[in-house]
Amino acid sequence: MSSLVPSEEALVRAGVCERKKEKEKEEKKEEVEKKEEKKEKKKEKEEEKEEKKEKKKEKEEKEKGDRKEEEKEGGEKRKEDKEEKEKEEKKKKRRGGEEEGEDEEGERGGEEEEEEKKKKRRRRRGEEDSGPVLPSSAFTAEGMSAC
Repeated sequence: MSSLVPSEEALVRAGVCERKKEKEKEEKKEEVEKKEEKKEKKKEKEEEKEEKKEKKKEKEEKEKGDRKEEEKEGGEKRKEDKEEKEKEEKKKKRRGGEEEGEDEEGERGGEEEEEEKKKKRRRRRGEEDSGPVLPSSAFTAEGMSAC
């Protein structure tokens, strides 16, 4: 720069300063843009969270409504069941002793079924009524010779 005239040096220095100022302005703009982008992203995330909360609330409300409907339906079914039972009881009272005999036979049949179930359980466990349960060693060659 020494070859330049002093007025030219001043112009060059002024140009350098202007460039520095422009760079600083650009950097500030970039920083501001980055901050704005961060704010926008943050707002978007908050909106998404709010949407999720709203969906969750709607889902819960829907489930509550469904439960109430089920309870209502269940209550109606219970009422119907009670009415049917009452009708059956009235019929039994009208018929008198006829159904009592049937009930006794039904109970007897139920007892027989229970006994059959018990027998099946015993068979599964190896507790058959036909004889003693042999240990698994009885089926080996050594066990057979011992018998």
